[in-house]
Amino acid sequence: MKLVKSKSSAPFLWCGVATAEIGAQELAQLEGLLDDEERARIARLRAASMRRDATAAHGLRRMLLAAFTGKPAYSFRFYHEKSGAKPKAEGLSQIDFSLTHCHGYVAAAAGEFGRIGIDAEPLGRMVEPRLVAGKNVKSYESPGGTVIAWTLKEALSKAEGSGLAVGFSRLDVAIDPPRLLAAPDSFGDPTCWKLERHCHAGFAIAIAFGPPGSFGKSFGKRFGGTFGDTSRGVCVRHGLH
Repeated sequence: MKLVKSKSSAPFLWCGVATAEIGAQELAQLEGLLDDEERARIARLRAASMRRDATAAHGLRRMLLAAFTGKPAYSFRFYHEKSGAKPKAEGLSQIDFSLTHCHGYVAAAAGEFGRIGIDAEPLGRMVEPRLVAGKNVKSYESPGGTVIAWTLKEALSKAEGSGLAVGFSRLDVAIDPPRLLAAPDSFGDPTCWKLERHCHAGFAIAIAFGPPGSFGKSFGKRFGGTFGDTSRGVCVRHGLH
């Protein structure tokens, strides 16, 4: 697979691929990038499809960090500062990253000097409106609207670090264009968050990138307020490099 980047510069990049497009040889190459701890954790998954997706997602995360830093993809070592916390990479204290794998699609994102989260869900997934309830729930009534809202809130919760514990009812998002309208104090200034949504291979993908708590409002000024069109890269093509 080959990471395809757009021409725009940005403080973050992302990539994703449908795992049906990954051949056996490419999957073996991705698995070869993983360390023993990653392989052991993935081996405990019951379903072969889950092991495939997890292998691809973790390999993709390494490829993305390699593209971001110029370091070999196999060289990264991950750790958790505490139980339940987001993983970090040794020696990369200023880079945050996130991955997602969901029933045939995997994606990863990485950003510098901020918090980042990514999520993907099948566009055909049925999500009850009450699960993404907020002040703008009526705007989710468009086709696929509730799925898009779910992925945006999931990406935000992963970026913030609390996951589902943050409570989706406390996150108020608009989906067109995607933006954060209100959130708990742990997110800082909502206007400093950049949200993007994409559709690829029948999946909705959302990326959330915002300030670490210590940056506050200065973060938005540093990277141009709402960022504009900032993402680099979308998909993965055949031919692992």
